[in-house]
Amino acid sequence: MKRLLMPLIVCAFTFLLTGCGDKAPVQVMETPLIGRWSSEELGGDFNFTSDGKFRLEVDISSIMTIDADGVAQLTESDTDYSKCCSFDGKHFSFNIDGTDMLTMTALGDYQNNPFREYEMVSGVLYDQFAQAGDSADGKYYVSATPDKLTVLVNICDFVNDEDTVILSGSGLSSFTGDENTANNEFTYNVTDSTLTLKNDDETLVFSKIYRN
Repeated sequence: MKRLLMPLIVCAFTFLLTGCGDKAPVQVMETPLIGRWSSEELGGDFNFTSDGKFRLEVDISSIMTIDADGVAQLTESDTDYSKCCSFDGKHFSFNIDGTDMLTMTALGDYQNNPFREYEMVSGVLYDQFAQAGDSADGKYYVSATPDKLTVLVNICDFVNDEDTVILSGSGLSSFTGDENTANNEFTYNVTDSTLTLKNDDETLVFSKIYRN
């Protein structure tokens, strides 16, 4: 369950948002910053999306996956949970003897394929993330692909130019401990498959994630 210990990730990442500068980007630019990055130091994967969302991605496949029939598979159990799961093309439910393990609603129209993106609604897994309160919009999303289940958390919004990125939104308080956004700007550099983020006190290095 260590992958669910989001507060540890948040604490490790707190010092990132302490830089400042004299530039002020006002929109999201398609620069090499956009994409998915992994940090061994922080113990997580992060995504700067093209629509200006800064996301934390938590791979929970070591705990649970969903198969092609829309049935949950717990990696430490050989139990057949087909009677505990339902998927109607839009709504997914995993309920064991009256205990809501995970309820989700798919984003987009009805379709038979369970491998898609969902919004978490309720359940034990949902509670594990909601208790941390690290989502900027109060919502938690799930990306289901064959043999992989990833929880997506919108940390905050951002704008960027060629070498500066500014984060904004209520999610900043998860890192800074308050609503002060005066120190949310830092510089970045992308060389080959390495992203380097810098402020006055710290330097963080990320590696590009090329897999889905």
